[in-house]
Amino acid sequence: MREPIKPISPKKSQYGIDPALLKTRVSDLQGMTSLPLKELFPDLPDVIYPGDNGIESIKKATEKALDKVDMSFIKPEHSVNILASHHGFTLLGGEAYAEMIKR
Repeated sequence: MREPIKPISPKKSQYGIDPALLKTRVSDLQGMTSLPLKELFPDLPDVIYPGDNGIESIKKATEKALDKVDMSFIKPEHSVNILASHHGFTLLGGEAYAEMIKR
């Protein structure tokens, strides 16, 4: 049996309980394990983050995806609204999500 993957440390948020009230994480319970998604779904692409290249892999993947987007209609005098989700900032500390938005 694999050791369970430990979640990130709890952070104070308007969307969750106060971290001081969190007494036990499921990953700390006896007999818990983690199962890689690739074992359930072998066709999933490889995980790029977190990984060996860290945030650099997010930058490259985001820029590759944006290369396929035609932004020629956006002129210097235009403004662009970006829709973001607070959920993206709670995943792995939000660094990867923030990096995608920067691009």
